[in-house]
Parts: sequence; C-alpha cells; structure tokens
Amino acid sequence: KLKEEGIKSQSIYFPKGVYVSNRSLIFPTGVDLIGESQSSTEIFFKNITNGIVLKQNKDLPNDFEQNSEYSSIKDISIKGHYKDTYYVAGKPQNNNLDCNGIVMSKVLKVNFTNISIAGFESSGILFSECYYINLNNCYIFNNKIGVVISNVSTTILATNCEIRWNSIGVMIDNSFSNKFINCLIETNIATYNPPVEVDVDVIPKRGAGVG
Repeated sequence: KLKEEGIKSQSIYFPKGVYVSNRSLIFPTGVDLIGESQSSTEIFFKNITNGIVLKQNKDLPNDFEQNSEYSSIKDISIKGHYKDTYYVAGKPQNNNLDCNGIVMSKVLKVNFTNISIAGFESSGILFSECYYINLNNCYIFNNKIGVVISNVSTTILATNCEIRWNSIGVMIDNSFSNKFINCLIETNIATYNPPVEVDVDVIPKRGAGVG
C-alpha cells in the first residue's frame, strides 16, 4: 500500500477505518503517520491516557542545520475517551495531566496537516521545549485545553486552524515567537474545568480563548 500511494518507506499508513488502542502509541521523529483523510481515518484511545507520544530520534543529528527533514502527521483524527461526550455535558472533574492527544517534549521539525483531535481531558496537543513545528488545517476541539505551548517552546506556527469547544483554547507558558495566523479560536467553554467559588461570585476556569 505504501508503494501504491507513493509514500516513503519510513511512513506508517492508516487506511480508512477506526483503530482502537488501550494505551499510548510512541513513535520516534523521522517516521510519518499518514491516514486516508481526517474524516475517514480515526485512532481512538478508549482509556484515559496519552494518545500519540512523539520522541526525538536519537539517531538524528542534534544540530538544527543538519536535521533538515521534517516528520509529518496528516489526514488523521485522534480521539480520546470523551470524543462522543457533548462539550458542555457534565464530566468528572479531574486534574489528570497524562491525557493529551499528542505529547511532544524536546522535539523539533514536525508538520501537522489536516488532523483533528478531540476528547482528551488534559489537552489536544502538548508542546514542551519544542521548535520548528507547523500546524495547518487542523481542528482541535472538545479537550480541556486545545493547545499547550510550554517550557521555552518557540517557532510554532499554526495556520488555518480551528480551536473551539475546549475549556481553554490555547495556553502559552514561558514560550515566545509562536504564531497563529488565520486561525479561529472561539467558544472555548467545555466543562472539563470546574467553576471556582470566590466569596459569593463564581469565576469560571473556562471560557478563555488564549491564556
């Protein structure tokens, strides 16, 4: 199938269908994950766990100039435990930090194209100390936080993406030089986060587009 589709040999191709996993899937950079389309290829993580974990391939050069090739994830939907739960429906109020659709730590040069991520009670995508990342035509919805950019992550570029129906759309912490161009970030009022009572007022911990 890979040869028929003209896809390089270090790619993993997911034909049309729903693929169910009980645990996280760990891949090194340098391996492309390619589906048939965002609407027809789904990887479903039915337990409350991280979904796809990308780790920097230790065999690649550490020098940014030498490591010129980008890894790619495209044409796939990544769904978590709450994928079919309405975004404002009641959910258990947990502080689980290990339920992200995609987790990347100290990873560079990855392209995300035409993917959707939904149903994770930590975040859709977690970037920690990551560089040179591109998101294009991605739909990130119904997660606790849509996108987390943290720990001096830089040069993350999102274009033509929709980030909606999360509790918080985008959370940026101790990071810089990241851009969102022509992206729709709206209606982030999902009920993963509880309201916090202060005196007689109720201040919601949800409803923020960018935090």
